[in-house]
Amino acid sequence: DNQNRTTYWGCGEWSTFKPCEAVFREHDFHLSHLLRCGVKGFRFDAVKHMEPDTVQHYMDFLQTNGHNPFAYMEILTANASMQHEYAHL
Repeated sequence: DNQNRTTYWGCGEWSTFKPCEAVFREHDFHLSHLLRCGVKGFRFDAVKHMEPDTVQHYMDFLQTNGHNPFAYMEILTANASMQHEYAHL
């Protein structure tokens, strides 16, 4: 795990994949569709590659728009401080 694990995808060459309103809008639309279909459980893989504020956006969206949703976040690391960054979510 390095310091830029959430900054860029790949080796930094895909810098356009940063969180922005257009991305959140598209993801929120998809999450809304899943909620309307009755999905209650969500698994977020590779969360350590997302900023905690970004993950917080999705958790807030699910809590606001879902009916008692469940979310599981996969954070594979032996670094306890990194796990702690996401514990409040």
